[in-house]
Amino acid sequence: MQIPLKYATQQDVYFRMIVRGTTDFAGATDWTPASGDVKVSLDAGSQSNTTNLPTAVGKFWRLTLTAGETTGGIIMVDVVDQGTKAVEDQGLDFFTTANSASAYVPRDLFSSNPAGIKKNTALSNYMFRMSDSSTGDPKTGLTVTATRSLDGAAFASCANSVTEVASGWYKINLAAADLNGDTVALKFTGTGAKQLDELIVTEP
Repeated sequence: MQIPLKYATQQDVYFRMIVRGTTDFAGATDWTPASGDVKVSLDAGSQSNTTNLPTAVGKFWRLTLTAGETTGGIIMVDVVDQGTKAVEDQGLDFFTTANSASAYVPRDLFSSNPAGIKKNTALSNYMFRMSDSSTGDPKTGLTVTATRSLDGAAFASCANSVTEVASGWYKINLAAADLNGDTVALKFTGTGAKQLDELIVTEP
């Protein structure tokens, strides 16, 4: 199982170790980590020793990964006693998350309010699909009219025109004024197409 980590951020990770040849959890009296016991790999690259070694907290272990050791999409940590084995080998797998294209998940899963559509802030290339009014199939070749309602007010024209992309998909650059509401209702219409209604709840 992969666990999320914040991208390029120093943080502690916690895990269990098993006493060699038993089913018991290992603590400080069972194993003393040494240099070379813990290695990290970023995005399936070469392994290197972690900057820090794990420390026991009761019957579980804490490892502090540095910011550099979390600068990747997939982080793999191997914990292998290089001496006379006191503990069983352990593998820890993580994926990173942040508002960065370099993270495995390019939005911050740890934020209580992940990055989304901001109030009164322009948004380029807002994509939507139009459907044929009879068949429901993707509808191409439309001249789409885009209007919006802010916080339940009357619908008004969006600032910019709609552009066709392909296969029934269209896009529009929403201006800041089009998103200057806590709730934004978008309405897209075209001859021979079903009306498309979408609701956006903006972030502050």
